[in-house]
Amino acid sequence: MRHVAGLTIIFAWLAGPALADVVLPGSNHGTDGVFAPTASIQIDLGKAQSGPGITWESPGGDMDGDGIGDGVYDRTKWAVVFKFSSVNIPSGVTVTFKNHPSCAPVVWLVSESVTINGSVSVNGNNGLGVTAPEPGPGGFRGAFPWTSAAAVGSGGFGPGGGIRYPGAGSYGTLGQGSSGGLYGNAAIVPLLGGSGGSISMHDFMGTRWHTGGAGGGAILIAAVGACSLNGSVTANGGNTNSPGIGPGGAGGAIRLIADSIVGTGTLRARGARPTYETYIGGEGRIRVEYLSQMALTDLGIPLASVATLAGPPVIWPEDATPAVKIISVGPATVSNDPLADMIEEPDVRITPDQAQNLTITIAAQFVPLDWTVSVRLVPRSGADSVVNAIFQSGDATASVWTAQLSLNDGFSALQAAAVAP
Repeated sequence: MRHVAGLTIIFAWLAGPALADVVLPGSNHGTDGVFAPTASIQIDLGKAQSGPGITWESPGGDMDGDGIGDGVYDRTKWAVVFKFSSVNIPSGVTVTFKNHPSCAPVVWLVSESVTINGSVSVNGNNGLGVTAPEPGPGGFRGAFPWTSAAAVGSGGFGPGGGIRYPGAGSYGTLGQGSSGGLYGNAAIVPLLGGSGGSISMHDFMGTRWHTGGAGGGAILIAAVGACSLNGSVTANGGNTNSPGIGPGGAGGAIRLIADSIVGTGTLRARGARPTYETYIGGEGRIRVEYLSQMALTDLGIPLASVATLAGPPVIWPEDATPAVKIISVGPATVSNDPLADMIEEPDVRITPDQAQNLTITIAAQFVPLDWTVSVRLVPRSGADSVVNAIFQSGDATASVWTAQLSLNDGFSALQAAAVAP
């Protein structure tokens, strides 16, 4: 299959003229203006325009007058998209992000050039003693801690979340311990970050609980012109809480697209490495796509997947990409844009008399019927579990599946997955 794919790409290149410029998808390019911070800054992704009629193709703009474009949030694409005309991050300046309520990843579509001499970080946060650490945008939380006999901690969150206990988060490679599975692909389509680590009881006295770190986030930077990188872009997983023995979060994702990509800077999407190197988080993913020149002296850790553009870059999954989503939990319908953080308000409420033998309904699109559809349950307090769903109706284009499970008191997270045989 690799040989066939390679021949197809070569043949297509010979059949047409060479691409003259990187062609950004969408429209309204440059509407978020120039991004050129002179001091370190945290971008609040929650300020992105959103709501009915707003999509990733909608114009951006500086809605609050602080001199920085706010971008747009597209719930269908699950991304906060900025359309800058140019980006210039000078040496000594660090750009970080405050998560959107959805924890969506970051996309920069730049109509001119990008210069990064400072640093851009979508790192996950370290484990905490009081609540689950936040991921970088596009990543997934680390575990809730063990704080009492009634709050015994959790597994890590996300498709590769560490299993309680102990397990580091996974993404491009497996985390150590009772880790979750691999997910994603080398092209980083869709744009996803790393998964969180679980709790563990593993110190020299055998009595202290350690909270896993959060997964690194995900960022895509696409420029029509040059991308000069002499600083750093990082999407590292968060570490465990002190003294550094528990499970780490997995690295996230970095994707660069430009006409030329040059410089002596660094790209890092590393799984967290606790102080004593127990339960190291899985590595993330890095992708570099260029048109005319690729001259980075450091191809990243983990090693970047490098490709020459043969046409407009693919930013979003194709419409026929397999997808699953939970549409109801017992009698409660799930929002198309679930935003709960498991700390204050849930997406749905289930009464105690409804919580046993609860039916979870999953809608699948373009999922072959011989695939395994499942639901992972991660309670805020207690062991996580996976239940396989049963096909109910439909075909490989659109189908409905159900799973039966019971919920503990308190918050729980549910995540659907579809896996090929």
